[in-house]
Amino acid sequence: MLNKITIEAQKRTGVGKEAVKKLRDQGFLIANLYGKAKASISLTMNYIELHKSLFTGNGKNNLYEIKLEGKSYDAISYELQLDHVSKAIIHIDFKIVKEDEKVRVRVPVKPSGTAIGTKKGGTLQQKVQVVVMNVLPSEIPQYVEPDVSGMDIGAEMRISDLPIPPSAEIIKLPPHQKVFVILGGTQ
Repeated sequence: MLNKITIEAQKRTGVGKEAVKKLRDQGFLIANLYGKAKASISLTMNYIELHKSLFTGNGKNNLYEIKLEGKSYDAISYELQLDHVSKAIIHIDFKIVKEDEKVRVRVPVKPSGTAIGTKKGGTLQQKVQVVVMNVLPSEIPQYVEPDVSGMDIGAEMRISDLPIPPSAEIIKLPPHQKVFVILGGTQ
């Protein structure tokens, strides 16, 4: 089961560039929280606390418990805006999720193991870097991590071969799409 990251938030009252600049100067991150049939809530939260959380666990796909005025909301980060120069986070949107409703996430594909074919001089070519999937929030994987160790020269691994959580469904790519192939070498 995926661990939730708890983060405290406050409703944002000030609007406009001056108010936002002042909040950022005080170490706050500007955020929005929204969900189905729920009006968007403007928030502030501790910049350092949120920044750290984006580099742990599932990164951008972490499941958050946002505590706001005595209430708790389960959410995932939905959109992240970065400063073009400094790459600092300037805004984040959170989408409220429910335990029993699938969410759409982008998950990196990362091979594990050393392919037999590469030991024979072949090259492992990765054709898909990221997959988009609908999955229950509690099953969001950090990576899709297929074992390529059994792949020999000429072998292919397709979307349908990827190990994904039981509730997950990969979308936007057909099941026959190649993910990994072993090219060249001597047999």
